[in-house]
Amino acid sequence: INSKELTGIAFAEYNIYPYTTQLQKLSMFTNLQTFNSYTTKFYNWQKFDLGTMFLFKRKASKPMQQIDAEIKASKIISEYTKSNFLLLNTKIALNNRTKPLPFSCEFNFEFGPDYLKTWLEYKVQINYTNKNKGFSARIFAGAFIYNNNKYIQNNLNLSGTFGYNDYKFSEVFPDRLNSNVSNLWSHQFVKNDGGFTVLNPIYSRNWLTSVNFNAAFPVPLPLSIYLNIATYYNAKTAFDGSIQFPYELGIELNVLKDIFAIYFPITMSSDIKQTNEMFTTTYFAQIRFVLNFSKIVPFKYPNQLPLMF
Repeated sequence: INSKELTGIAFAEYNIYPYTTQLQKLSMFTNLQTFNSYTTKFYNWQKFDLGTMFLFKRKASKPMQQIDAEIKASKIISEYTKSNFLLLNTKIALNNRTKPLPFSCEFNFEFGPDYLKTWLEYKVQINYTNKNKGFSARIFAGAFIYNNNKYIQNNLNLSGTFGYNDYKFSEVFPDRLNSNVSNLWSHQFVKNDGGFTVLNPIYSRNWLTSVNFNAAFPVPLPLSIYLNIATYYNAKTAFDGSIQFPYELGIELNVLKDIFAIYFPITMSSDIKQTNEMFTTTYFAQIRFVLNFSKIVPFKYPNQLPLMF
């Protein structure tokens, strides 16, 4: 708003279909983002991605199983954090829609300034009679091989990524630097890492693991109940009041699958409640939502099996 600089996103992709090999598609892509974030003045940030995605052929014996891999380099420049750094990421993913237990698994390595981080995410789903509803579970485990970085917020976060700690600028946050809970956009987050929905500052610079359960109600409305449990390095002694296994329970309203969901907390462990009260004073302030602008790209991988979750 009122920024006079050019902002936006540019994306280009070149696809090769080498049918004589084990590859179904080889994609070389580049992505440029430049935006302004506002606090007391405008701060510009830029991100440039360059990478290659490998989509492997599905085997005739396993037609519902898809494997893909990606290698990507990202150059990030931020005026607000006064940072200028390069990230290298390698990812391999398996998506299996075979019944009765479809699952997906993704493994990542991320190399940045003075650190090497790795994480694994596994998801499984059991459908009810209504194939569009069911019970799902997610397991996350992340760890630093080494971490001497002191300049960027590359932590493993219990309550996912929001504007302030999105050091990779991986998602679009309309009001990225606004932390005032009375502002609607300050409630936007990405449900990654620990996958907790209630805002809290708990993080780890060593390791963190979590389990996220979600059970849809057998009703026409897209409602489900969720339970998140986690632990992390020195969780029991991390701060005054911390416990070994923080948890939370709540209701999810899944408005648009994979893109827009709202989370209403019911109860939470004492440490989550204690840290959340540092930021919120009302129930409304505890409600957060996911709005994944980056997933609104229907043309990006037309030959890839759709994700389950």
